Amino acid sequence: ESVADFAYREAEHANRVSVTGGDFKFMGDPVMVKYVLYNLITNALYYVKVLPDAEIIISVMPDTNGVNQIEVRDTGPGIAPDAIPKLFDSFYTSDKQGGTGLGLSYCKRTMTALGGDICCESELGKYTAFTLSFPMVLADQVATDEVSNMDKPPTTTESVSLVGKTLLIAEDDRISRMIVKSILDRQGIQCLEAENGQEALNLLAEYHCDLMLTDMQMPIMNGLKLIETIRQRETIASGNPLPIIALTSQEGDILNTAIKLGINDYLIKPVSVEGLVPKLQQLLAS
Repeated sequence: ESVADFAYREAEHANRVSVTGGDFKFMGDPVMVKYVLYNLITNALYYVKVLPDAEIIISVMPDTNGVNQIEVRDTGPGIAPDAIPKLFDSFYTSDKQGGTGLGLSYCKRTMTALGGDICCESELGKYTAFTLSFPMVLADQVATDEVSNMDKPPTTTESVSLVGKTLLIAEDDRISRMIVKSILDRQGIQCLEAENGQEALNLLAEYHCDLMLTDMQMPIMNGLKLIETIRQRETIASGNPLPIIALTSQEGDILNTAIKLGINDYLIKPVSVEGLVPKLQQLLAS
């Protein structure tokens, strides 16, 4: 599903990615794992432009030495041995132009939170392989989880339908947009995408939007200026305020400023189904 949903920059790139192996169950948010896979696929595809014969093979390997594994292997340029120990450090980048160095550190945190791990092995000029390890899930754990979900009382917003609504996401990170869009598609929501605040304003001038998600740090026009501009225009036009959810990597001064400017809610990235959908329902209900 992650491979099928991936937003390839060129259609031909989809032919470079293949999936083999069987299935296994894991405990955790599937959207978070999809985000990890998106990061690994994006990193591997970076080198296709200079290595036209490069391929990416994703192998799903149940019960390998007591754990379930997914291996993402590419036939790219490889990674120098002295760089591998630093790959999962925050803000460490190799030679990829425009990289933030946050993708692999996030992958590490996500896999650790799932009770698993991620590791890398590589050989210069031959390949790079990232292996995701997931704890085995016992049958009684699955049964307990299913009973737990059945016992959860319905919330007051579950009756609020999101089908047919239009949401605008302003976010310069392509993978973050892909994750949000994959959540929205399952809810029947149409998603409009903008890479910066100015693009978001242009879309708002052309389309009716029921809600908006915006990152705080974007080029050309950041999230704070976008929120300020929207609220100023609404004051002049005396129209109904657009519900706005801010996306941020951490709480702090930027988020406090966004609250003062008039956001309705916020989410700490990366976005999950459990975090996003209830907030959308609550905003529509109110």
